[in-house]
Amino acid sequence: MEIDGFEWDDNKAAEVLAARGIAFSVACRVYDDADHLDLPDGTRHEYRWKVVGRVDSQLLTVVFAEGGDGRDRIVTAWYANTVETNAYSQQFA
Repeated sequence: MEIDGFEWDDNKAAEVLAARGIAFSVACRVYDDADHLDLPDGTRHEYRWKVVGRVDSQLLTVVFAEGGDGRDRIVTAWYANTVETNAYSQQFA
């Protein structure tokens, strides 16, 4: 699937939606948060990064990789954990 400069695997998107209740079409909105936080993912087989940001009232963490034609490929998404929430909040301290 592709939307506004993002792409993802439909099967993976369905798995994440079923398991975590997060649609990839919503997850890509983490970049709309002017205060989003970019973090390294640490994956070795390809370059990935994590973005922590607010989407509506939820703080999400979304993992991206380089997709085709300059698009960001969404790999997975979840509700931010305590470490990610603290890192996001620390930028305001």
